[in-house]
Amino acid sequence: MKSNIISSRVGAFLRIARKEKKMTGKQLALLMNISQQQISRYEIGITSITLDQLEKLLIVLDKKWSDVIKFIEESIISKEK
Repeated sequence: MKSNIISSRVGAFLRIARKEKKMTGKQLALLMNISQQQISRYEIGITSITLDQLEKLLIVLDKKWSDVIKFIEESIISKEK
């Protein structure tokens, strides 16, 4: 399944945020009550994430919606340059 730009950027954001918290994919999966494979799919961008699931991940990762939006905007702008 091919990923789209938004799913890819959200996934990259989640991966960076998880690593900033010094968490493994398995640790995050346990906190979220989902599989480690699902975390990987989100981070790679091959599976779209629901807004509800993203909200839960943001809480666990201690991030805000504005952090995600800013990350996506900056990554799109840098690609345009």
